[in-house]
Parts: sequence; structure tokens; C-alpha cells
Amino acid sequence: MSDELPPHAAPIRAPDEVIDGAGPAADKGAARVATVDIDDDDPVELSGPDPHSWATIALVFLNLAVGLVMAWAGVPVLQATAANLVTFGAVEPTQVWSGEVWRLFSACFVHVGAWHLGLNLWVLWQVGRVYERLVGPARVLLIYVVTGIFGFALSIALLPGITAGASGAVFGITGALLAVAVVARHRALGRFLATTLLPFVAGTFALGALVPMINNVAHFGGLAMGFLLGYAVSASDPVIGTMGDDDAADGFKVSTARSIKSTVALVVSLASFAFIFAYSLKPEYSPRFHVVMGLRDLHTAQLTPPGTVLIERAAAHTATAVKLAPNDGATLLLQARLAEVKGDLPTSLGLGARAFERRLQGDRSTTFDTALVELALLELDDTMPYTDGYTVRALCRAALDDEAGAAPAPLLKNSCAWLYARARETAVRDPVLATALAREASLEAPDNAAVTHTLAVSLAEAGNAKEGLAWLEKLAVRGDVSLGAAFLRAERARLDQLAREQAATVPAPATASPTAPAPNEPPSANTSAP
Repeated sequence: MSDELPPHAAPIRAPDEVIDGAGPAADKGAARVATVDIDDDDPVELSGPDPHSWATIALVFLNLAVGLVMAWAGVPVLQATAANLVTFGAVEPTQVWSGEVWRLFSACFVHVGAWHLGLNLWVLWQVGRVYERLVGPARVLLIYVVTGIFGFALSIALLPGITAGASGAVFGITGALLAVAVVARHRALGRFLATTLLPFVAGTFALGALVPMINNVAHFGGLAMGFLLGYAVSASDPVIGTMGDDDAADGFKVSTARSIKSTVALVVSLASFAFIFAYSLKPEYSPRFHVVMGLRDLHTAQLTPPGTVLIERAAAHTATAVKLAPNDGATLLLQARLAEVKGDLPTSLGLGARAFERRLQGDRSTTFDTALVELALLELDDTMPYTDGYTVRALCRAALDDEAGAAPAPLLKNSCAWLYARARETAVRDPVLATALAREASLEAPDNAAVTHTLAVSLAEAGNAKEGLAWLEKLAVRGDVSLGAAFLRAERARLDQLAREQAATVPAPATASPTAPAPNEPPSANTSAP
């Protein structure tokens, strides 16, 4: 899953002196901040009370309203789950590709949590009011919507994950302000905007390069589209456009040049929007599109056999992915899944191992987790985050293969044990194998509460809830609350009830195999932590 995080910026502060904001566009109801007779060294007032900032206020309240509705519906305030985000309109590529185009708009108002919402609205309040005083409310709304949609369209054309948030649109308004800075670069207004916004933009992109959850692609898309649209608006504006004029130049030539630049920027922005928007709905030349859609078709076919049409469609996606990126790990994994569905398990195992090795960079656990996020998150489920258990199982088979002499880490075994214990797909579940893997992980990491919890759940799923409860009691005795005290109490109560039911209905509980799984035995999914 790939959630878009908000930008971070210092507030835009007003200079010490104030000038009259009257201008040619004042009769249109827009409060303006500069007139054509501004001297080069004049200060510029861009903050303070402004009765005309209703568009920015409306956008802030709309984002707040969506956040409050999500909280009222029971979505965790600090960290929404992926399923919560998709329910309320976040961008999930496969659903957009399946026809839910409206998500490109709705995602502009959906946030991961209160911290995400708060930071985005803080920056929106800063840049939105400034831009609204320059160009008026209608253009602020236009820039917000167009750049937000464009940022998400570019994101799903290039990235596989779920994303949401207002920061793509906020970057759009920032880009529009940078366009004003370019047009008025010889004036105080242009210098003020450039020196204020450029450090913020550079800092946010640098942070995005360090933090995987931040969606720099959506940020860049919003910024670029905002700059193009903003330049088209600014260069043709009767107030802002004249700020870049050379007073000594011929008026007609200057006006004509300004008009041409504005028209070119508008044409380029509209053409770029149309192309990226259309391509994002069905990116035929993207290997990632064919891999994700092929995996989705195979997953659905295995849930509802025989699924012949879906398998044929997945085969077509596979063939195209092979043409576009034959040696990519994702393509190899799709080939492995198709071979498995067709009953050729040896070929599937070989391709799965090659797919994993293509991605392997040192730690197998890290590679496994990265592959899960990129490939296995096709649909959302709160109890089993990686609902395409078949794909995760293929990854686990490759990750647990220690033929290279590097034994799998306990957390990797824990992840795969969790899949076998709790996979949504009945065909993937194997409580006995889950318990064997969990026992190994517990021996290697006895103090890890998540590993202990996985072992307890695996034992319960294998029919031995009494022993599983005993493992949870050990956590309680030693005072380990890393999983959360409330969660641990709830799990103890659940396993206690399950133990009573098993004692009443099953005379001889199933015993988990103490032996380790064969190198290529299936597993999948991640973390037992709540």
C-alpha cells in the first residue's frame, strides 16, 4: 500500500508594509494584492483578513467534513486502515481500472488520519488564501480539482499502491503560485513567492524520497499541472500578467507575447491532462498494469472456479507483460501464478524463485515485505491485509527457500505462519504448517510478542486453543503490552471461549507437526500484530 502523505511548510507571512489591493479585476469580486504600478521594491501584502477567501474556506471545511464523517463511521482517527480508505473513496488502482473513475476526485478529500488531514489543511490554508487573493475563488477551485485529479492519474499510471489526500491538489495551488512568481519575477511579489515556496517544495520532495509512504509522484503531478494552468491564468491576467512587462517595451508586442505564452501554457496543460487521464484508466504500455490485473483475474478465478474466462484474460495480461518487461520480478511472479493455476507446480516454483531473486537485495524479510506491498495488495480486508493469499503464498515459497544457505529470519517465518493461519482463501490455509513455522519463529525470537501471538493463533486454528491461550497467558504474566493491553485481553477472551468450544466438541485436538516445512512449502502474508 502506498498512502500519500501531506506536505510540510512554514506559513506564508506578510511583509511589514501594506499596499492597496485595488486592481482592474476588483469589480469581479476578487480581492487582489497588487496593481500594475507597483514599484520594484514595493512590499506586498498577502495575508490578513480577507472576506473573499470563501473558496479556500470551503475546501478546508469539505476536507474536515469528510474526516468527521469517517470518524463518526468508526474509522480510527490516527491511522485509517487501507479498507477504510478505499471505502471512503481513496484511489485503488484496480478499482479505477475497473471503472470507478470518480475515485480520482474523491481521493482529494480522504486522509489517512488526523495528523495527515491537519498538516494538509494547514498548508492549504496558507497557499489557498494567497492564491485566492491573486486570482479569485473560481480559479482556486479549478486548480484544486484539476491538479488533484491529475496527480492521482499520474500516480496510478506509474505506481501500484493505494493513495489518498489533498496534498496533490495543495501542490497544484503551490505550482500556480510559482507560476505567478515567474510572471512577476522582476517585482517584489515574484521574489517573495519564490523565496517562500521553493524551500518548501524542495524540502517536501526530499522528505518524500526518504519516506516510502509519501507519494512524490502525485505531488509532482499536482505541482507540474498547477504551474502550467497557473501560468496560463497569470500571464493572461490583466493585473498579474502586466507585472512582467518591461515598461520601455512596445505595449502591443508585450501584450501579444504575453497572450501567446498564456495560450501555449493552456494548450500544453489541457493536452497533458487529457493524455495522462486517459492513459491512467487503462495503461496498456505499463507492465505493472498487466501484472496487477492478471493477478487479480487469477485470484478471482481461484475463488470462483472454474473461472475459464478469467484465466484466459490473465494469460493475455501475462503475455503482454512478458513482451514489455520479460525479466521483471513482477512479471515472473505473474507467470508463476498462471503456471500454478494451470496445474504446473514445478514451473510455478521455479518462476517464483526467480521472481524473488530478482528483487532480493540482502535481507529476505525486507524483500518479502516490499514485494507484498507492491504486488499482493489487490483488495482490502481488515483481518487479512493481503487478501490475495495465493500470490503471497508464492512469495513465501520463494522467501523460505534456504537453498542459498541463508536461513529465513524468524519474522519472515512469522509472516508466512500468519498467512497459513488466517488466509481468507480456504485452499491457502494450513494451520498445521502455520504452527510448525510459528514454533520455529518462537524458538528463534522468544521475546517477540507478535511472534508469540502468531503461535497462539496458529495453535487455536489447528484445534489446540488451550495451548494457544497458555502462550498468551505467558505474555500477560511477564507484563508484555507491546500488542496493546486491550487487544491482548480481547485475544485471551477469544481463545478462552474457543478452547471451551473445542473441549466440548472435539475429543482429541489436532496436533501440529513439530517438523519444519520443506523449503518450497507454501506460506504468505504479514504481521500478526493488530
